Amino acid sequence: MAGDAAKVLLLDEPTRGIDVHAKREIYALLDELTADGLAVIMVSSELPEILAVADRILVLCEGRQTGEFSRAEASSEASCGPRCPGERRRHETDRRNLKEWRRVSNP
Repeated sequence: MAGDAAKVLLLDEPTRGIDVHAKREIYALLDELTADGLAVIMVSSELPEILAVADRILVLCEGRQTGEFSRAEASSEASCGPRCPGERRRHETDRRNLKEWRRVSNP
């Protein structure tokens, strides 16, 4: 199918190490691409980012799927907890950072 437009875009940590304004630009571009019918698979280790941009969330731990949620399900306190041994401390940090991330990302 040479010449056909791409139907899926795979991104691995596309916003790691960039400032908040650059992240907003990436999110806006992703919104445009998905509105045009492109499917986006994004790997991210930042829970607040995932909750902000994903429609469907798959949680992986050590190469295995350990959870699957819609955005609404994952936004609830019970659903977005740690799914991998040793992740509880990181989860608590993510929860604390979520409010700050939302405040900065949505002026």
